[in-house]
Amino acid sequence: MKKINRRSFLAAAGLTAAALALTACGGSASSTASSTASSAASSEAASTSAAAELTTVEAGKLTMATNAAFPPYEMTTDAGEFEGIDIDTAKAIAEKLGLELVVDDMDFDSALSAVQTGKSDIVAAGVTVTPELIKEVKPDHVIVAIGAHFVAPNIPGLDTAKDVYVAEDVLAGKAMPHGETIILGGGGVGCETAQFLIEHGVTDVRVMDSKRVGNKMGMLRTMFLDIEYPGETIKKSRGSKITAVGDHEITYAFTNKAKKTVEKTRHFDSLVIATGMHSRPTQDLTDACSELGIPCDVIGSAKKADMGIEATADAYAAAMKV
Repeated sequence: MKKINRRSFLAAAGLTAAALALTACGGSASSTASSTASSAASSEAASTSAAAELTTVEAGKLTMATNAAFPPYEMTTDAGEFEGIDIDTAKAIAEKLGLELVVDDMDFDSALSAVQTGKSDIVAAGVTVTPELIKEVKPDHVIVAIGAHFVAPNIPGLDTAKDVYVAEDVLAGKAMPHGETIILGGGGVGCETAQFLIEHGVTDVRVMDSKRVGNKMGMLRTMFLDIEYPGETIKKSRGSKITAVGDHEITYAFTNKAKKTVEKTRHFDSLVIATGMHSRPTQDLTDACSELGIPCDVIGSAKKADMGIEATADAYAAAMKV
């Protein structure tokens, strides 16, 4: 028997990712079904074996310390139940290990110490990982997936325009555009923001991109976006470069059918910026790991702001190393 530790937790996460990746692969219906059944049987056996080897704070349960005040990662519903991205992830891991998830909500400062003192098995509470934390905890493996951050594009008038929002704030529920809404940037973030707004009652949404809407999202995902949200639901303007922002009005340039560049203006009630994403700095984290001889992988947008499928591939490869 062994005590559950950081390495065991990461390995479990990798096991979950592997199972999902296997069942998502293409192939004929019969071969996919056969592979899925085989994978499920193998995963179940591996989960049973893994659970038998682990000793948790409470037998048969995986105790998670959190501070449920960081939506969309961990939060409390009106009914008093816990939900969020981290909660769902922990549930999947617990299920994979054949354990029942127990969420222990506490103040932020106590969440990390709960694991260090053996009161909880894992922690997920919007913890900011710093070089100092790495040196204190000394994990077996570090995966840096801190994503990208917003850098305002250099467009005249943007910094003084009214009713301008950042996509990150919209998706986090910190801001809600209204009326005729234009989204600048037709990549993954821009398209996700458009879907989010439609689902939250904003009915007049247009996505504009200097290339094409759905750029770098992958052909299949772009196709499904067009099917689920046709042009009359989410309007799409490709090859449109915004050159200036005024009082609830944008000026944009595009090439017409005569192959001439022309400029037009378009009114907006709300303008959402979903472009200008840059990888967050990771050098201090990787240096701390190198100093301690801890294996470290930088994945996804933390490595390069790119397609979501690339981030998924990075995550799978990193999980297989743990």
